[in-house]
Amino acid sequence: MTQTNSKTQRGRTMESDGFIYFQLNINFDGQRTESTFIKCKPKQTIGDAIFDNMADENVAIVKVQTVSPPNKTRADTPTSTPVEVLASFGAKIIFVDVNEGAPPEKSAKLNMDDKVNAFSILLKAQKKYDALPTQRNELNSKDKLYNNILLKLKNKAVGFTPVQVNTIGVTIVKTLTNALWYIDPHHMKFENRGIIIPEFFSQFKDYNDWRVQKKKEPMVSSEDLQRQVSSLTDMISMPWFLNKDFSEFKRDCEKLIDADAHASKEPLRSLTDNWSMKFIPKVKEVEIDYRKLDTDLVDYEHYEPVFLYDYEPSDRIERRYWLEHLSLSVGVKIYKHRHGNYFGNFTFVWKCDEQEHCDGDLKAIDAIRLDLRHFSTRAMRNEFITKYSQSCKIKPAILRNVYHFLTQDSSSAEHQQQAEVDARVAEFLVTSDDPELFYDLRKNNGRPKDEKLKPFWSELQKYLDEVAVVDDRRETPYMFMPLAMSLTNLISIIKARLPGESPCPSVSWLRLNFWPCNAYTRAAMCYTGVFKVKYAVQQRLLRQKHQDSAYAFQLFAMFKEMAVKYGEVSEFISLDDKSIVPIGEPNKPVSTGVRPHNRALVPEGVKLYALDHDFHIHGAVPSVLFRIDIPSNSRDSFYNGNVHVTVKDKVFNPSSALRHATETVKILRSEGSADGVNLSNPLLFVYTDGGPDHRTNFISVQLSYLVIFFALDLDMLIAARTAPSQSYANPAERCMSLLNMALQHVSLQRREMDANSEVRVKSLSSLKKLRSAADKQPALREKLMESLEPVLAQLKQRFSQLKLHDDPVLVHDAASDEEMKNMSDILDILKEVDGGNNAFSQLKTKSDVVKFDKLKDFVERHWRSRPYSFQIKKCKIDCWYCTLNPPRLPDEVFAALDWLPDPTLNADKSGFLPFSDVYGKETTAEDCPSVRNSLSSEEDKKNKPLLVAAKVRAFIICCECGKRRVVYCSQKLSHQMCNCLDRVQEELFYSCGSPLLPDGHQFNGKLLVREGVDCSSPIETTYYAGAVTKFADICFFCGDTDIVPDTNETIKALKQQYSIVRPICPTCNSSGKLPAVRNAMKVHGKRKN
Repeated sequence: MTQTNSKTQRGRTMESDGFIYFQLNINFDGQRTESTFIKCKPKQTIGDAIFDNMADENVAIVKVQTVSPPNKTRADTPTSTPVEVLASFGAKIIFVDVNEGAPPEKSAKLNMDDKVNAFSILLKAQKKYDALPTQRNELNSKDKLYNNILLKLKNKAVGFTPVQVNTIGVTIVKTLTNALWYIDPHHMKFENRGIIIPEFFSQFKDYNDWRVQKKKEPMVSSEDLQRQVSSLTDMISMPWFLNKDFSEFKRDCEKLIDADAHASKEPLRSLTDNWSMKFIPKVKEVEIDYRKLDTDLVDYEHYEPVFLYDYEPSDRIERRYWLEHLSLSVGVKIYKHRHGNYFGNFTFVWKCDEQEHCDGDLKAIDAIRLDLRHFSTRAMRNEFITKYSQSCKIKPAILRNVYHFLTQDSSSAEHQQQAEVDARVAEFLVTSDDPELFYDLRKNNGRPKDEKLKPFWSELQKYLDEVAVVDDRRETPYMFMPLAMSLTNLISIIKARLPGESPCPSVSWLRLNFWPCNAYTRAAMCYTGVFKVKYAVQQRLLRQKHQDSAYAFQLFAMFKEMAVKYGEVSEFISLDDKSIVPIGEPNKPVSTGVRPHNRALVPEGVKLYALDHDFHIHGAVPSVLFRIDIPSNSRDSFYNGNVHVTVKDKVFNPSSALRHATETVKILRSEGSADGVNLSNPLLFVYTDGGPDHRTNFISVQLSYLVIFFALDLDMLIAARTAPSQSYANPAERCMSLLNMALQHVSLQRREMDANSEVRVKSLSSLKKLRSAADKQPALREKLMESLEPVLAQLKQRFSQLKLHDDPVLVHDAASDEEMKNMSDILDILKEVDGGNNAFSQLKTKSDVVKFDKLKDFVERHWRSRPYSFQIKKCKIDCWYCTLNPPRLPDEVFAALDWLPDPTLNADKSGFLPFSDVYGKETTAEDCPSVRNSLSSEEDKKNKPLLVAAKVRAFIICCECGKRRVVYCSQKLSHQMCNCLDRVQEELFYSCGSPLLPDGHQFNGKLLVREGVDCSSPIETTYYAGAVTKFADICFFCGDTDIVPDTNETIKALKQQYSIVRPICPTCNSSGKLPAVRNAMKVHGKRKN
């Protein structure tokens, strides 16, 4: 049984299209032979069939013989024999002997009849090719095209015999008319695609004019174009085209077929057509020609294809005969794929059983098709190249290589030059990771050592040496600015240093002379390494160093060890505030400032926009409480737990120590309390980054921790912080990247208020003005809070969708003023007398502690403060608080509980002692570098001419210690400078020892502060000696505004001895400190004793 879907199956006696096919072998005088296949009508005589397919008119038929199976012997056959008679006898091959150039009288001698008969007379009369089909009546443009084609054929001496004119002739002219009519509107499109229509047919234009017909421009249809190509292919396969006189016309037709095929977006031949398959049953005896194949098939599995190229004969006729009579000892399927062109046919066989299903056959065919060559048309390749060359700006040769690689296309190049370019590209891509380099090397004409570029290379080396000398002075492996903005910029820098029109290398060739980014890739082989320069990306990995970094890290390590030691009865939390999320004015959305790393999902046709500047008054402050799951070992991860986020407005709900304490108590009571009041675990570990609301040595922060201690009835509270600029060590800091996911691609704006309120707040350009106006007008405050509520709710909703380790982020509302007041009232237990302001509001400074005896006694018994830690602990001694609230821990556990030790250096000062060696022992902070050493700043040395009393203009308050630090400027402060200082003060941006303004700020370098100070340093002497600006006196040691008056006897006595006596507050004076003095008085040239 045969399966086929090809249009023509030669070598068969009868086909479904009604024609009969034969193999025709022509012997020309015994000198040469030609073999072809002819298609015949059943009622046609064999003589007519042979005559229609003869290649030359000057021949005479001498003898006609046919071959029929199974005897395979030749039988003489009269030319008048009908074709259907031969088919009934199973004839397949016709042999014709002819005399080439024989005289007319000799050509009349046919072996079937020595006498002249009617057939020979008719044959002679019909040998001339001068007939053409009848012209049409020109009713339309297509008829006109048909007639003009006939005229063109007549001028080219192309015609048909009288027998052929109404069959072959009409078919050929009709086929050409249909093809030319279809491509007529698309001549310009073909030319733009580089498709050339043969000159013979190019003149047939403007017949199918869509403009005259008042129709829209037609599109080239792949199916229609394929149909025309198929028709032309069938046409040119007619034996009439074998006539040598029509060879030029045949070439023109072939070029037209090629043009149409190249314009098609479908391949002329694909893997889904032009194939056939049939089953060949097994035989008992295998002929000698098939024994090698039969033997080899034994080693193959069922449905494993075998390519017959090495088994079949090389001669075309013998190969066809060999395949048609294939017989083996096993049943096989024979599969034939017709590639066409010079590839011919590919034939495969595989073992199978006739009764089995076709699943195995399909697998075998799929395996064959994987190895067959794929071909695409020129239009298909051009469509790919045109589409991506415009958007990617990649050279066409690179895109051709990409196309061949992706589609496995085996089509040959369009011309020799393209083939050579493609070969070079393929070779280069194998040895390089950068396709663009190929073209730059080609532009350099293959001479990278061109002497013309020597001046450029020399000047480049000088430039790099200059930069290296400057960089060496930094004594650091880091650079903070690249050599040039780009390679183009580097070329322009070197070119400006060269005289005249000095030649310069291309960008890629310059890069190839640098050092490779990765020396272990294949692309590194293309780099010369002449200049030790390479590409690098700026990394934001530098950490600002602090002298207490190691000390603080050791404290955190011991902090975690103690938490693990008492993990079963402890809670571990980490606190931090995220940077302010900007909120714009109505209809002016401001970006959150989070740099996105990926694209966001938006509806089609919609773009994400935000204002091109980030000025804002309003903002949201997300505060994070990270409730950490304490691991079983201090070296395990402390980044597992629940994330709690509180979102508040920065204008009316600013962060403060008391607000954080209120929100912390509220969260811990809801998450870690069995009774809703006291914390279930009586030990609380708190770790922060030491910001202004969490700095453990601030009295406001310490009182807030005391509030937490009282509110949760803790047995011990241990709070620690990181060293300055080391906030990355805080576990809560790791949660900020999680929150950033909710802030990517987001811009925020508050809801619009009524017109009068909007006009009122428009002029309030700072937080101070806005809060002042809200205090005076409560209605304005309410409207502003209502305007901000929707955007705050939106932020809460986005945060609540986040998860950390599959645990959702829990979002909370900001603490209200009433909740904060109730929390601060807890400290009223410290008051001796009821009434008046609450105790918390009266405790402004450390000196205020002495106002409350109970607090003073509590501090002495239960309080331990260090530079980086703060601890509160109950005691077993009878005291007013522990009597009312005794420890909740078991006695043996509480007895073993001790203070968190201070980091202590070992004997050789090379490191710190471990926690186990110092726990339970009395330690001090004497090994803290900031306590032991004083700071100095190189910046102060450079700015020494400006850091003088004559340049004092203002002061800024440290957000951590509250001391005033002098602001210096070489000129009088402008209005913009004053606003800048106000903004820095409002944003709590400045702390002692840090620069006033960041790099890049317009006033950086103009507004200066002394950086060689820290929070323990006294007030600068220039604060009191300003020549232009005078400030109110404050304590020289702590900055308190409450100072000892000049009427004090000690102050009077000192002023008699010294010209300068610095102010001092009562607290510092009572602690044993003496006022700082300077310039002792002289009497008779001698100093007073």
